[in-house]
Amino acid sequence: MSKRYTRLLYALLISIILQAFVVIVFYATGAAEGESFANRIAVLMGGNLVTGGYIQFLEFIAFFWCLFEMSFLKKFVKKEFSYLNTDVLPNEEHAVISPNEVNQIRMRVSNYLSQKQLEYPDQEFFLLKMINRVCTKFRSNYSVSEAMDILNSQVQINLLKSETGQSTIRYTIWAIPSIGFIGTVLGISQALGIADEGDTKLITSTLGVAFDTTLVSLILSVVLMWLFHDLQERIEGLHTSIQEYVMENLINRIFAQ
Repeated sequence: MSKRYTRLLYALLISIILQAFVVIVFYATGAAEGESFANRIAVLMGGNLVTGGYIQFLEFIAFFWCLFEMSFLKKFVKKEFSYLNTDVLPNEEHAVISPNEVNQIRMRVSNYLSQKQLEYPDQEFFLLKMINRVCTKFRSNYSVSEAMDILNSQVQINLLKSETGQSTIRYTIWAIPSIGFIGTVLGISQALGIADEGDTKLITSTLGVAFDTTLVSLILSVVLMWLFHDLQERIEGLHTSIQEYVMENLINRIFAQ
């Protein structure tokens, strides 16, 4: 089973536990009256499964799955950042790199990359691969400007690749409010269906539950959007830092005679 589906399974299990707790609170605090504050919170979170609480359950699954996906990416980015602190490139203030040393750096980084790929198969190793590509390009024609072009173009490719890896998170954040709106439409349809009975209290209660699904979905989406923007800043900062690191410690130090 892939790790993404494993995270989905964890989200499902947590949602089941949360929903079971909410349902218990709902019935324990008086399902019929619905007057207490605890009961109202239980209804808001989907404690009454019969009248639409299953919608909140779906929202919680999507919410926790999104949290796990973002947590995974944050750990991924943190690990990629850690390679900026390794001595894969000379960092002395006045260090100069000769063309022959560029090839030595490429071979050393290539061996280091092979070793790390065995230890961490889920990592992309953006920095190490970037150094490899820049050194290989310079070795082919000894042009610093073309090596710089490779650096800039590869940074853009890596950014696009990172954005593609966030597509599931984007879809989930979009899907949560949509699930809430579906719950509201179903609730309104149910209220209209019982309108002929003339039970105003039941109609009001049904509409309240219907709008609760949208309220919960919007709250969850606000939380996820804040976390997602924080994640995007980290990812963009990673690629910017890699570009600056390679520029300052490799390209700007090359002395091509």
